[in-house]
Amino acid sequence: MHLKNTIILSGIASLVMLCSPMVSNIQTINVNAKHIKSQHKVTKHAKKQVKLPDGVLRYHPENSFKYAASNLSSENATDEVNIPTGYPFKFDNGKIDMPDNFNTKFIKESYQINKFHPKTSDVNEKVNTRSLTKSQQDEITQYAANLINSARHKISNNNAYTADLTLDDNTTNFTNDIVKKYNEDHWKSAYTDDVKGINDVTRNYGMFLCPYCLKNNIQNYDQVIHSKLKNVDSMAHVKEAFYGAICTMLFNDDEYSWGRTDKLLSADFLNESNEGLGVGIDNMSKLHFVIVPHSYSKEYNNGEDN
Repeated sequence: MHLKNTIILSGIASLVMLCSPMVSNIQTINVNAKHIKSQHKVTKHAKKQVKLPDGVLRYHPENSFKYAASNLSSENATDEVNIPTGYPFKFDNGKIDMPDNFNTKFIKESYQINKFHPKTSDVNEKVNTRSLTKSQQDEITQYAANLINSARHKISNNNAYTADLTLDDNTTNFTNDIVKKYNEDHWKSAYTDDVKGINDVTRNYGMFLCPYCLKNNIQNYDQVIHSKLKNVDSMAHVKEAFYGAICTMLFNDDEYSWGRTDKLLSADFLNESNEGLGVGIDNMSKLHFVIVPHSYSKEYNNGEDN
């Protein structure tokens, strides 16, 4: 019995010795496979690190709205608003005509033909969206005015049916006080305006208050739209948000009965000597577009014009 156990143990020992080189080889193969896989990952990763030209940065879109943005910046980037085929608001009889009924197929195309292009300097510039400096606000306002004016020119075939939107301090101050009211009133609603706040500011500035608006609890100065801007963001993200907001209000305002489109195009105004534009961002990241036609201004309504 003892001899039999000895033979069995000896056989097992021999089998282990025979298998040991095989186990060692398997371990070596596994280690080599992992090393090769690791090398492949490093090589693959290295291929993605393409050196960009001077003055070009990678850009990650802000995506407040569905309009596309380039994923690379450039030093001299410019933007424009393109008018989709079948856009129903046209220049007719000296003004922009806005029919009551129309086909909305153009909305889809508007997303295909309009794209934001970030400037490298804007990607690098940080903005406190809750407290814009005057130079930053002026730059954003002029950017928005240029886009809206270009859309007006294209729709009217460059027939000037009213004055271009311009940057002026009175409209900027008016806008800032409206934004301040929204902040004080903690106005979170996405579908209603802070009408009382806006009309109170309008009274303080001595500007025209529409009787129909007062009677029906509406206001006729401020167009508001929500964004996803952070408290501190880049100038490129801010401009992208305003670009998307303008395209949305011009080409996809069906939910608001195209009322914001009407205001941006100034469809109800003819031959204004000037129109002021103010833009702002409130604490809820809502974007404000305040348009003041000259005939609504304090100077006009107080008879201070010459």
